[in-house]
Amino acid sequence: MNSILKLAWRNIWRNKIRTLLTASVAFISVLLSILITSEQYGMYDKMISNAIDLTGHLQIQDKKYGETKSINQCIPLDSGLINRIRKIEHVQSVTSRLESFALASYGEMTKGVMVMGIVPSEEENFLKIKNKLTKKNHSSEILFNEQDKGVLIGEKLSLLLNINLNDTLILISQGQHG
Repeated sequence: MNSILKLAWRNIWRNKIRTLLTASVAFISVLLSILITSEQYGMYDKMISNAIDLTGHLQIQDKKYGETKSINQCIPLDSGLINRIRKIEHVQSVTSRLESFALASYGEMTKGVMVMGIVPSEEENFLKIKNKLTKKNHSSEILFNEQDKGVLIGEKLSLLLNINLNDTLILISQGQHG
């Protein structure tokens, strides 16, 4: 056995350039594989973190909603259900939302968008919207409340539609009964 190892070692170093080249290619390949894999897992973690930041760890929805994604399958807002969920151990925040899709239009520009109906007082603790605003009204101390008729839109959508503060945005969507 010892002589076989000695013979193999001599054979490897018989052509030093080939051995060094092969060893360097193997080392670089393993290093690149580790770097790419760590970047891939980092991106997965970031995607999961972004999704949780937007939607939370848990969503409660009608059984049929997962199949149809229809606004007709929404759960009616029930303060009793929300209070029972808040009492569950480790629950930090509960918010009610209505999510749907609409066609947003301003001037000659139109874009398909996701629309979220929220309860502002609940949502501020969850999304921390104030920290994400780039343009604010003069009365931005109180972001908005349940009586406001305005909308918040993303910066990219505002650039695409060329819309500014206090402009009128048109949203076209289907109601509960089509």
